[in-house]
Amino acid sequence: MSNVMMDCGYIRDAQRDAGLPTVGCEKNIFYFFFSEKEKYLLWLEGHGRQPETIKTYSDQLDSIRDYVVAVMGSKCFNEIDEDDIFMLLASLTGVCETTRKLYIETFGRFVEFVTGINVVKKCKLLWNKCDATSRRFIRREDWPKIQASARSTSDKLILYLGAYMGLRRAEIARIRLGDIDGDYLIIRGKGHGDGSIVRKYIPKPVQDAIREYMVDRRSVAPSNDTLLVILSGVYRGRAMTAKSVCGAVREMKRRTGIDFTPHSLRRLYATSMWEATGKDVAKTKSATRHISTDVLMNRYINVDPESERDSVDNLLKII
Repeated sequence: MSNVMMDCGYIRDAQRDAGLPTVGCEKNIFYFFFSEKEKYLLWLEGHGRQPETIKTYSDQLDSIRDYVVAVMGSKCFNEIDEDDIFMLLASLTGVCETTRKLYIETFGRFVEFVTGINVVKKCKLLWNKCDATSRRFIRREDWPKIQASARSTSDKLILYLGAYMGLRRAEIARIRLGDIDGDYLIIRGKGHGDGSIVRKYIPKPVQDAIREYMVDRRSVAPSNDTLLVILSGVYRGRAMTAKSVCGAVREMKRRTGIDFTPHSLRRLYATSMWEATGKDVAKTKSATRHISTDVLMNRYINVDPESERDSVDNLLKII
């Protein structure tokens, strides 16, 4: 990330031409958006955010910048209020709900960095939940076909870490050799830097997959301590990233014709754990490392229609 701040002289000229104030307001949005954004991205970098995450935030702020200037360009950052946010939200026409939510929440964090106050949180916005059809689940009968689509030991290990341990794509990419301690794995979860760290038992299928993969990894002889490395091609020996994990899953999706993502593997784990524990929500929350019961039940558990029919039949016997 460059430490060179952008020269905003041309912004000042445009600001004057538009009849907007150029003096008396140290944090005028129209003038300071670029420099404050650069500082914010540097701050994120200094707090351990991954390069791909920083780029995502940068792109989102670039996408919303013109809307922000149009709605509140004459204001200072610390003058932004809830009405401004609602006006900004209304101006985002032709943008899907999920994208609007990302843009607004990213802008709220940006303003919080500049002023210390997240005005978006104060609005208590209610967002429509993502349509269930956009959350891709893996049907149990499709799992053998997905397993068979693995063309390498690294493909297989990615599948197993997701489906048998519920790891997210970034968590899979973060695993280091030293994180494997006998039958246990140190998982570096969501959050700044290494995120929240937990120690989790490695099921036997995953242990076997790790052993198989390590034979191929040794033949590559990478110089890094990341568990998952690219085994072939131009980038042979390089550490896998979250993007690499997505790429591997995308190839398996193409080979099988089954629409699934790395997070679909985590949903399969959550659903299987829920059923294996006798539909014990508390145990499933603990296993998946979820805080919200609502999110777990509405976004991760895929109720088997046959199981639901059996439950209704049992209900009719009772009443």
